[in-house]
Amino acid sequence: MELQLSKELLLTLLNSSCLYLMFSSASSWSLSKKLVRDMLLVALIPLLLMGYVMLEASKQELSVNTHRNLQSLAELQAIRLRQLVVDTQSLTAGLARNQAIVSLLSRVSAAAALRENASYELDNIVLTNPTFASAFVLDARGMGVVS
Repeated sequence: MELQLSKELLLTLLNSSCLYLMFSSASSWSLSKKLVRDMLLVALIPLLLMGYVMLEASKQELSVNTHRNLQSLAELQAIRLRQLVVDTQSLTAGLARNQAIVSLLSRVSAAAALRENASYELDNIVLTNPTFASAFVLDARGMGVVS
């Protein structure tokens, strides 16, 4: 699409009235003016074509590099997320085996001392892990016991 548009633009430029006037009145020009005109055309047309080719190549290379960088970023984020899930699973498993939490949940009427021990353990987990905003323990009915 862009290549077709550029060809149409080049043809429009070549057929423009400015170039027509340049060539139509050229018979009355001196030899030096004709040489300057021809040298400009010989120099500018290849420069314009090479500029267009370089622009297209640069756009393609930029697109490939951007895609590669975005893919690397997505892979890095996936690795970080995977690590966060693994860390959360291991901490949850550790809390499930924590003696203060187990004894709190095994008693029907938990004493204040058991609640304090479990709360202390949860506070330690939250303070030592920046990925945790909060931690809480639910009983079998889904009611919060300690947070």
